[in-house]
Amino acid sequence: MSLEIKHWREAPPNRVGWEHRRAPAQASSADLLWYFFPGDVEVAYGGAALASRGASVPALHFVAGIIGARDTLAAGDDARYTYSFTEADQWIDFWADKKVHIECNFSDSVLTIPLEEFSREVCDFARREIDDLVLEYPALLMHPLVRDLLRKCDDGKVI
Repeated sequence: MSLEIKHWREAPPNRVGWEHRRAPAQASSADLLWYFFPGDVEVAYGGAALASRGASVPALHFVAGIIGARDTLAAGDDARYTYSFTEADQWIDFWADKKVHIECNFSDSVLTIPLEEFSREVCDFARREIDDLVLEYPALLMHPLVRDLLRKCDDGKVI
């Protein structure tokens, strides 16, 4: 069993992200978080998956949120973090006792994962997601928001 976190950007017919109208590298951090690169997310572990539908989750907002969940849960037992979707009445709740538990209001499943594995996969996901965006928009690598997100998963080192 291994934890998988994924984000799929919207397909071309919908093309709702601001990246289709404005240059992402020149956007403010707030705009990048809220309006660019929308899609769906999935968190899967042990044969169960929590998957959104509606293509309304901005990629960098989700990356920042899941890093926030990791940092909050690492603080100790009984920690809790809720990620709320921007354009839908949906949420994913993360809480920790001895392990990380993940549930949402769009699935009946509850995922239970060792904290160390959760932390590792959060950073792997963040790097993959940012690498994919930088392949398409290379100037994003110089954006302060993107550099900060990478720094949070690379112990202060920015590639």
